[in-house]
Amino acid sequence: VMVEALKLTTEQRDALLEYNHNQQQIEKLLCRFDSRNSQMTPWDSDWAGGTEGSDIRIAKEFALDVRKINAAKEVASEVFPLERAVTPFSEYKLRLGIGIMIEDGIKPKTPEAVRAWVNGGGKLKVGGDVLVGLKRWETLVPKTPDVDKLLSNMKEELETALAQKSKL
Repeated sequence: VMVEALKLTTEQRDALLEYNHNQQQIEKLLCRFDSRNSQMTPWDSDWAGGTEGSDIRIAKEFALDVRKINAAKEVASEVFPLERAVTPFSEYKLRLGIGIMIEDGIKPKTPEAVRAWVNGGGKLKVGGDVLVGLKRWETLVPKTPDVDKLLSNMKEELETALAQKSKL
């Protein structure tokens, strides 16, 4: 519509259409790596990239607002500081964060409330691999008492997970 006023030849119109097509392909490619409008990982975050698809899937699975996933990771990181935001630690942080978000007994969803829950004997709905990762604590930062208390609260779940690992 806008090119009508330009009085282009057929050859020029074809070239413009080709240019527009190529420009759209370039924009699609660039947008794939553009996270400025991401609801999951803020641009100034130190979280590893590439996990948004699984974060969104998991949030939907637990009927959580996807915009709260980053906050869940931050709370989990403060209580259970697994150092780096790289696999498997980033996955552990995500799953600990989800466990915090879906636990109705933790209100508000703050590090203080999580610590109170754990110190009161509370458990989190996390997989055995997360518990094994917390038990092994293969990271450079010091383990917090909250980690040991959670593992103590979830002793049976941890023992089951360790037994399954030994069979592999």
